[in-house]
Amino acid sequence: NCFEVCDPTKFCSDPCNISPEQRQTDTINLLETVSDPILLATINTPQNKAFTFLLDDDDVVVCPQDDNVLQIYILAVLFFSMNGPTSSLSLSWLVTANECDWVGLECADDVVTTITIDSRDLTGTIPSELGKLQNLEKIDFFDSNLFGPIPS
Repeated sequence: NCFEVCDPTKFCSDPCNISPEQRQTDTINLLETVSDPILLATINTPQNKAFTFLLDDDDVVVCPQDDNVLQIYILAVLFFSMNGPTSSLSLSWLVTANECDWVGLECADDVVTTITIDSRDLTGTIPSELGKLQNLEKIDFFDSNLFGPIPS
């Protein structure tokens, strides 16, 4: 914790204890395990928006070594894929520290097991990254305008 006595071998201005450049590199390397690198790099794709959220917009800094970083990223990709910023979800997703507190999500031991979203103002394509949530048991997009296959 950099608010306490700082180890001079660590980067204390960054809560992840790595340089901002290393945080970006490590995050990209991790996200490329679930997303196409081209989509990550292409401005305005849901993947790029989610990546930008993790690096720049998240009020609670997510570090590449965190256990839940992929889960947060995949949920952010889903949010941006379904037009989340202009939907009713904008009030509850990406705004609290713990993603398990976001509306429509159920977790067991801080791992998402269920996504239940019923909102007509959601539109878009279900992202393939959703299939990378290994403990996801149930998805219900009732009364939404989402399309595409449910990834497995």
